[in-house]
Amino acid sequence: MNKEFVCDVKDEEAKKFIDIFEMKNTLESLALQIANNNSILKEDSLLYKRLIEDYKENLSEFNKFWFPYYEKYGYRLKENNQFSLDFKTNKIYIVPIEKSDI
Repeated sequence: MNKEFVCDVKDEEAKKFIDIFEMKNTLESLALQIANNNSILKEDSLLYKRLIEDYKENLSEFNKFWFPYYEKYGYRLKENNQFSLDFKTNKIYIVPIEKSDI
């Protein structure tokens, strides 16, 4: 499936989403890096609690960004595709879901 244009996003909104997206990736990367070292990341540690709080807050912001687009254009999605924001053009497309090897 090729990407399918959905709509344009205002510059300010796209810039805000880029910040949210980068933080989400950073938090996920941090969690993966320290998850193998149980002495660093214990459920009762301050680091663990802060990581989880920050990730939940970030995920909430991430979902808030997409919510209006799901409400307006969600009917166009199929089981094997998702919305994607092209950061260069500030356009939202429907793209195939990439399968993870993890």
